[in-house]
Amino acid sequence: MLRRAAVLLLAVCSAFAHAENDTDDTLARARSRAALDIAVYDNFPPFSYRARNGELRGLDVELARALAAKLGIAARLRTVTADETVSDDLRNNIWKGHYLGGGVVDVMMHVPTDGQFARNEDQSLLFGTYLQESIAVVSRAGTRATNKIAVEVDSISDYQLSSGDDGKRQAAIRKKTLADAVAAMLAGEADAVMGPKHELQGLLAMQGSPDVVFHEQQLAGLLRGAWNIGIAVKTNGGASLQQALDQALDEMRKDGSLATIFSSSRIALEEQHDPVTASIKER
Repeated sequence: MLRRAAVLLLAVCSAFAHAENDTDDTLARARSRAALDIAVYDNFPPFSYRARNGELRGLDVELARALAAKLGIAARLRTVTADETVSDDLRNNIWKGHYLGGGVVDVMMHVPTDGQFARNEDQSLLFGTYLQESIAVVSRAGTRATNKIAVEVDSISDYQLSSGDDGKRQAAIRKKTLADAVAAMLAGEADAVMGPKHELQGLLAMQGSPDVVFHEQQLAGLLRGAWNIGIAVKTNGGASLQQALDQALDEMRKDGSLATIFSSSRIALEEQHDPVTASIKER
């Protein structure tokens, strides 16, 4: 009887500890260690990438540091590799952790915040839209794009050129990354590049762009051509952190510091509005 009571007491204590952990305040924990753990995508210029000297740079990097500073704590940045889907990325980095280990972070940058997608991700709070991404084709000014359009392989743009228009546009020039696709256009291998507009803006600035023209794209079928980008935190215990980050982002919009970060990345800060649409494979 005594042994059984001890087992029951242990079970109750374990359950209490688990419940306490589930409702732990993420912001309070970050303040206690004076650091906010933030994930940014690895090798994702112009948003997050390593400079030649190894320094971590990019729009998401600078925004993450600025948000942490607004909260009065340091930003501890972690670069993460994109998995098959954004849902996988949220599971691996925000609320569960990867099966290979590494733990979770407090905040993840550059996640879609569109309504239906956000509602489906019940383990993560998706908020703080700071960018609306859309698919565009960019070509040199005065050049008429034919079917020589460079794309990142296995992206929405690749699928559109391969499967759109009843298969009539099959001559996409596929590159490993969008940066490689931009380089192909600048080298004359392609007439144009198709991909996320703001990512293209930053890449062209980094690679020394000539005069170019952007053409917004309406995608065929169920593909979405635009989506909102923002921030993610864990649902359990993340409400106060979400509120603090929302307030910090709003202050940055008002004081002009958000515009400065966009300007330094050569990306246009446009008024946010609801996008037309979303199967989200481009990050």
